[in-house]
Amino acid sequence: FHRLRNYTPYALCSNVLGTTLCVYAYDTSEIVRAVFRAMQDLKGAVRFLKNRAAQDSTDVGNVFLGGASAGGFNALYAAYLDCPSEKPAACGPLPPVEAAQPSFTACYPPGPVSLARPDLGDIEGALHLGGHDASVVGVANIFGGVFHNLLAGPPAPRKLPVLWAFHQTNDVVVDCGVKPPLQSFFEQVIYPLNLCQPFTTAPTAAGTCAICDHFQASGLPASAYACQIVQNGPPFALADPPGHSIDNIGLRVQQVADFFGPFIAGQIPRPDGVPCASSTENLPEHIENVAVVPNPFQDGFVLDVHLRQAGTARWRVSDLSGRVCAAGGGRLAEGRNRVRVAGSFAPGLYVVQLEMGGRVWRQKVACQN
Repeated sequence: FHRLRNYTPYALCSNVLGTTLCVYAYDTSEIVRAVFRAMQDLKGAVRFLKNRAAQDSTDVGNVFLGGASAGGFNALYAAYLDCPSEKPAACGPLPPVEAAQPSFTACYPPGPVSLARPDLGDIEGALHLGGHDASVVGVANIFGGVFHNLLAGPPAPRKLPVLWAFHQTNDVVVDCGVKPPLQSFFEQVIYPLNLCQPFTTAPTAAGTCAICDHFQASGLPASAYACQIVQNGPPFALADPPGHSIDNIGLRVQQVADFFGPFIAGQIPRPDGVPCASSTENLPEHIENVAVVPNPFQDGFVLDVHLRQAGTARWRVSDLSGRVCAAGGGRLAEGRNRVRVAGSFAPGLYVVQLEMGGRVWRQKVACQN
C-alpha cells in the first residue's frame, strides 16, 4: 500500500501526529490501483531476475513469490492475475482526485503532485519485457488476501501456481474471511472515538480462509494448496502473538519448505488448469483479430493474425516456468497472416505471446499427445 498518494481531510490526522496518519483512500479504487501497480512492479522484478539467470546461476523453472500483509496481496496478484480480462475496472482511466484542503498540504511529498488517474496499462506492466515472462511455480501468502472480484464467477481450477498460506482468525488488519482491510480495527477502535477514518472506502478483500474455501470449491487437488489457519477467535480476540503476526516462525518456515520442496524436486506434478479465454479487448491497435489454431495442438500450431495495417511483429512460446520454447518475428502484411509455429513441445500448457506496436497479446495453449 506504499503506492497510495492521496491524503485525508480529517483534522485529527494532520501531519502533527505523524505522516502515516495522512494516508487516505480517496475512494474504493485507490487501494485496488495501488496493488495493481505494485503487482506490475513485482512482475517486472521477476522478469529482471529471470533474464539475468545465467549471471546469477538461478533456476528460472523454480521461481516462487512470498509476502506478508500488503506483500501477500502483491504476491498473490503477481501469481494469479494472469489474464488481461481479469484487469480490474478500477485500473482503467478514472476522473482525477480532488485536491486536499490547503491545511493538509504538509501531508504531500515534496514537489509537484499529480491528481490524475490514467489507465494503468497492461497487467504485465512495462518493466523488463522481453526474454522470460513473470510466471511462477508457487506463492506463499502470509496474512494477505485478494480483492474479492478476483475470485468472482463460477469456480474453475484455472489458476496454476501452487499456494501456501497462513492466517490467524483474530487478525484485525486483514480479515481471514471476506471484509475490507482494517475494517475491524476502525470499527472497534477509531470509529467509536470519531477520530480519523482513512479507510472507510476500502474495497472488500478475501483473506486466506476465503481463498482456501474458493480453491476447495474449485476442485483443485489437495496437493495444489496448503492453508495454515490458526483458529484463535474472532478479530481482537486476545492471543499471543496478536493476529497480524506469525505464531511460530520456525514452524512456518519449515512448512513452506516441506510444501514447495516436492514441486521443486518434481515429486508432485504441478496442477494443470483451463487456459485463459482469448480476448480481443487488449489487442495491439494494428491487430483486428488473432487466434491459435488448433488449440490443443500436437506438433505445432498456426497463429492466425488479421491486421488492419502492415507492421512488424514478434512472437514467442514459453512454458509455464518461463522457458522460451520457440520464437520468431518479421513483417506481417495487411489482412490475414498465417504464421506457422513448430517445435519440440512436451505435453502441457504453454503461453503464446505476440508483440506489435509496443503492446502484447497473450494466450495459454495446450499441447497433447
